[in-house]
Amino acid sequence: PLNALSMSVQTLRRRLDPAADERNRNALAVLDEESRRLNRLVEDLLVYARPVQLHREPVALPPLLERIRRMFVETADRQGIRLRVDTAEAAPRFTADEDQLLRVLINLVQNAIDNLEGGGEITLGWAREDNHLLLEVVDTGPGFTPEALQRALEPFYTTRRQGTGLGLSLSAEILKAHGWQLALANRPGGGAMVTVTVPASDLLEVPAGGSTPAAPLTETKGEG
Repeated sequence: PLNALSMSVQTLRRRLDPAADERNRNALAVLDEESRRLNRLVEDLLVYARPVQLHREPVALPPLLERIRRMFVETADRQGIRLRVDTAEAAPRFTADEDQLLRVLINLVQNAIDNLEGGGEITLGWAREDNHLLLEVVDTGPGFTPEALQRALEPFYTTRRQGTGLGLSLSAEILKAHGWQLALANRPGGGAMVTVTVPASDLLEVPAGGSTPAAPLTETKGEG
């Protein structure tokens, strides 16, 4: 039912006259966003209730990150958030369950958006370090509290009134099933950073070593 609702709202948004009342456009945008959020919640509950099963396949990172950018571009713009996404073709391919990894990245970006109520910037990028691939979600929000750094991966722990406390814990379980690591930290200059470490054993193009910074980013600039 939620998928049908979301599809109907998206159809109405496409058919809406560009000159239509702004309140109607905003109302449909909110309906679309909330139906997506409820759908993610139901999916998270269903996934959390059963063991993680992986279907590994070769994954190209740039198109995956571009999918994330398209999913959040309107939400970021509406909330005055600058969304910076690295879609450089130089990123190494790796093996993973792409659908499950997509779920993880959606959770991480959504958490970052929720922490930027007054606008700010989110960077979704990657780097290579010591033969590992690092996937990073960085924001300019308030960062993690000391308690959150200790408990954020616990099921049902949340600092938000409308949060379920499942996003990060489910993401950690999915990554654990891959044999990967999820790390939370506060940036020295402020804001939060969440890092997914993909080991060299899962890379299809093993880097020569050392650290390689991410390439230039695609930016989506929010207003305000």
